[in-house]
Formats: sequence, structure tokens, C-alpha cells
Amino acid sequence: MPPYLHLRVHLRIPRLRIAKRFSAAVRTWLLLTPLWWLLSQGAQAQLPVPEGLNPGDKYHLVFNSSSSTDATSADISYYNAIVQDDANTAGIGQSEGVTWKALASTSGVHARDNAVIGGTTPVYNMNLDLVATGYTDMWDGSISNSLAWNESGATNFDDAWTGSHTDGTAAIGLTLGGNVAWCGKPESSTTSPELWINRMAPPVSWTFQLYALSEELTVGPSIATLAGDYNLDGLVDAADYTVWHDTDGSTSQLVADGNSDGTINPPDYTHWKNRFGNITGSEGSVSTSTIPEPGSGILGLIALLGFAAMRRPQRNLVV
Repeated sequence: MPPYLHLRVHLRIPRLRIAKRFSAAVRTWLLLTPLWWLLSQGAQAQLPVPEGLNPGDKYHLVFNSSSSTDATSADISYYNAIVQDDANTAGIGQSEGVTWKALASTSGVHARDNAVIGGTTPVYNMNLDLVATGYTDMWDGSISNSLAWNESGATNFDDAWTGSHTDGTAAIGLTLGGNVAWCGKPESSTTSPELWINRMAPPVSWTFQLYALSEELTVGPSIATLAGDYNLDGLVDAADYTVWHDTDGSTSQLVADGNSDGTINPPDYTHWKNRFGNITGSEGSVSTSTIPEPGSGILGLIALLGFAAMRRPQRNLVV
């Protein structure tokens, strides 16, 4: 073989191998990207909808943050960032396009102006109990039910920084960022209803929680219009299975309570399974062979995609 031809062959081999490896990498990416998306959805929660509301109705949610902080900062954005991060982690914030603000006052910002409540927009805690019927009811000195639930729906009875009067205005001399500040006790009280917002005023170096209010939310398509549509997107599909799986056993987050027995359990899975493939306005059904089974469907998908992504054996090139 002429020397120049031998050199040309060897120069082409690495380029051929690189191209084949690149092609295998692209195939793997195309196969695994849908899997990554599906698994990432499992980490997200769904915004709960209180009973009695209809599609198009407005409402707010409020929680007592799981994160704690001191009150030394006079910048309200610092406290807003804390509650927004908690909501994001719980899957009820950025992933759902929802902004949360702290129900707190600094010397320059009133709580009622920072976390704005609609005039007649009801406020619910994360147990879906009515807290107030709107702006005036929220700031009349008392609340209808406790705020003692965090962003994930777990009980949280810790005090929360407020720096506010009962009407939601800044309590000058007792705001966040001063020397001492008001904090509130999240449980409602008939004898001392104001305690939810101004129970005591400790040094701002102490650490407490924060109350967080959602922006105004709008109820989406009704569950009643499409049985088994647990994420309320108008289609009964694998995303609804994820909602059921992530709330299985819950007695408080009941968006996937298909049979309305007050608990997320296997019958709710069956309720979804029997309606898999339905869309709004349809009650048809499809073969259950395409429906994920509890505890095994996701693993089976991982195994299938992993097998498909394996690179084919390459022939050895001999020159």
C-alpha cells in the first residue's frame, strides 16, 4: 500500500469513530430526555383547590413557612425570597407560575400592600380551611381558622414574624428590621383573635417563621367534568398517575381523591386507570396495557429506555 494511502486511512478512522459515538450520544439523549421530564414532574406538587369553588373562581392560599429567619433586615424582598423559595421547593411556586409574598411589614412597606389580597377574594390555609372572605375580613383583627400549616400541608405551630398592626399596616417601632418586632401565633383564638398577628415583640435576632400569601389564583377545569383528571389539564394521562402516586396516603391533599372517600388510596388509582385516555367531554377508555402500575410502571420505563439506549456493538476496523 502506498504510504500516502495508509496515512489517509488512519486519518479517517478516528473521524468515523467520533461520528458513531456522537450518533450514539444523540440517540441516548433523545431516548432519555422524555424520561427525565417524566421523573422531574413527580417532584412537583399540585396547587390545592378548596371545596365549593367552581371553575373561574378566585382565591388565595396562605402558609406558615417551614423556613425560619431572624428579622434584622429592613428589606422586604429578603422575606419575600424566603417564602418564595419554600413554595418553589414544595412545587407550588415557580413551577406553577405562582408568586408568594410575606405577610410582613418593614418600616417602609405595609404587610397588606406587600401581600395584596383581593377585595372579595377568599383566603384559605393549606388545610383548605377558610381564613378570611377577602381583604376587609383578613385585616379586621381576627381570622376564621388557623394558619398553622406549612407550604407542604404539614402542621406548623411556630410563631411567625409580622411587624404589623392587626389592620396590616406597619407597626412603627415594631417592624422587621428594627430592634424588636411583632410576631404572631398562627392558631386562631376567640378570646384573643389578634394573637395571630401580634402576640409578642421579641428582639429581631431571634428566629421565627413567616406567613406567606399566594397571588390571586383561579380555579381551573372542574374535576367533576373529567373523572380521573387529577392535574386538571383536561386529559387523563400519566401525569395524573404522578399526582396520585405523590399524594398516596394523604388525607389533606385530596386532588387525586377520585372516589371522594377522604383518603388517597388504591381505589383512586383504579378510578384513574379505568378512565385512562379520556379527554374533556369524553368518557371512553383505552387498553390498560399502556397504563403504569403502582410501584412498577416507572421502573419498567427506566429499564426499557436504558436498554434501547445501549450502543450497538461496533465492528473492529483493521487496516
